[in-house]
Amino acid sequence: MTLDKHRKYTTSPATNLALVSAPPSAPKNVAHHVAPVGTTDSFLRLRCEFHMDVRIGGTDIPPESWWPATTVTLVAFYTDTNSTTVGNSVGSSRNYLGSQLLVPRMIPSASTPGDYIVTWSQTEPLLTDTARKPALGATGPAINIGLVVYDFTPALDGTYADLAIDYECRLFTLWGSVP
Repeated sequence: MTLDKHRKYTTSPATNLALVSAPPSAPKNVAHHVAPVGTTDSFLRLRCEFHMDVRIGGTDIPPESWWPATTVTLVAFYTDTNSTTVGNSVGSSRNYLGSQLLVPRMIPSASTPGDYIVTWSQTEPLLTDTARKPALGATGPAINIGLVVYDFTPALDGTYADLAIDYECRLFTLWGSVP
């Protein structure tokens, strides 16, 4: 028997954000995929590519020591509903699919002394090979990709005016109709 498969792909960019506040109890949703065929689709696997850039420049900027202590983690969650809420990244849940700590890198500006960009990126894409079949009575299975940010300074909470945050999330999901 051949399994009927459905693929979905999206790119979700965001530019010039003033803040990214994302505690572990409420990760920021950066991508959302609903099953293409609705409640008959089972989630099979995903591939997620993500990077975030923070541009620092001007007079109202955080001290340069803020970024080495800041951690950014990507988390993947399954839901039986069409909810865009990303589950709590602390604890255990059958809906947790995986996570990945991003690696920061600081790039000084070539043209303006004191300005710089901090890029958080993956060392490789987030991949899952775990499947989820929707529960009986599910209202639209979905995958959510979330961002957890530990910002100890804090610099990414809107305190400083002269920084801008950009990110891009590319999400590929594979769904199938299970007999």
